Amino acid sequence: MSLYAINALKKRYETRVVLDIPQLSIEEGSIYALLGANGAGKTTLLNLLAFMDVPTSGEIYFRSSLVRFIEKELRVLRRQVVMVDQHPILFTKSVFKNLEFGLKIRGIAKSERAYRIEEALDLVGMRQFMDTPAVNLSGGESQRVALARVLALKPSVLLCDEPTSNVDAVNQTIIIDLLKQLNKTKRMSIIFTSHNSNLASNLAHHTIQLDQGQLIDARKENLFPVFLRRDSNGRFLCSLHTDLTLALSCENQKLTVYKRVLASINPWFIVLISYDEKLPECNVLRGVIRKIELENENIHVVVEAGLFFSLLMTKKKYMESKILVGKEIMFHIPPDKIKVLTVRQ
Repeated sequence: MSLYAINALKKRYETRVVLDIPQLSIEEGSIYALLGANGAGKTTLLNLLAFMDVPTSGEIYFRSSLVRFIEKELRVLRRQVVMVDQHPILFTKSVFKNLEFGLKIRGIAKSERAYRIEEALDLVGMRQFMDTPAVNLSGGESQRVALARVLALKPSVLLCDEPTSNVDAVNQTIIIDLLKQLNKTKRMSIIFTSHNSNLASNLAHHTIQLDQGQLIDARKENLFPVFLRRDSNGRFLCSLHTDLTLALSCENQKLTVYKRVLASINPWFIVLISYDEKLPECNVLRGVIRKIELENENIHVVVEAGLFFSLLMTKKKYMESKILVGKEIMFHIPPDKIKVLTVRQ
C-alpha cells in the first residue's frame, strides 16, 4: 500500500530551488533512509512529509488522498505522522512532564496519559529517568526521551532527522534497535535522514538518495562522504576512513584535492574476485557477507569490509559465485566507477 506519492514536487526559497522531485513513491510498513550530503534537501523533504512545510508546487498524496495543505486538514494528518528533530527541544521540567505535554494538548485523559508515558519510556529504556529533570540528560538520553515523547502519541508514521548523529555509540545501538523493533512489532512506517550509508544498510529496507535537491539513480546505493587527495604519483585517492582508501579516475569528472565530497559506487560494477585469479592493481577489498536478498529479480549482497558495501548481480552470477552469508570474499571496485557527486559543506 502506498504511504506517500509525490508528483512534480518543488520547493523554492526565494529564487533558489532546494527540492525538485518529479516522482517518488514510499510504501507503507517499511523503513526508508533519506541519504545525502549536508544541503542535499533531506530535511526539507522530511518537513514536507511531516506536513510542517508547504511545497512551492506539485502534489503530495498521503495514503492515496491528495494533501491540500489546509490547516484544519493538516492537524488531522499530524496526528498520524510525527517527527523527531535532530536537535530536540525538551522542557526543563521532568521527563514525565515532557511526555505529558503533547498528550494534554490532544485531550488525553490523565489515567491514559500515565499509562502511555510509562509504556513509551519502557520502549526506549528510560523509565528510571521519569522524574529526572530533562536538563540533566545526556545527548543520547535526550534523543531517546524525544522518541518516547512522540511514541506516546501513538503515531503510525515516524520521521527522524539524523536520529543517531549526536549520540554516543551505546545510545546509537539502542536507537537503531528501537526503530527496528517499532517497525517489526508495531508495523510502524519509519523514514529517517542520514549521510551515513552504513546506517542505511543496517537499518533501512529502502534508500532514497538526494543530491542538490534531486533524486539520485536508485542503483547508486553505495554513497559515502570521502576526502580527496593525491598520492606521490599524482593519482587521485579518496579516503572513506583512516583505514580505507580507494583510487579513483579523474576522467569525465572535475576533482579537487583536500576536499570533502560525496562519492557513489554503482553496486552493479563491484566485482567478486576468486582467490586463484590475478588481482587488479588497486581497490581490492576483503570482507564478510552480511546479507543476501532478492531484489527486483536480481540478487542484492551486503558486504562488511570496514564499511558496508552493496553489490548487485544476476541470479545466474549468484549461483556461479556460491557465496553464503558469513563467508569471507574478495571484491574489486574499478576506479572509474567511483563517481564524485557534490562537495560537502
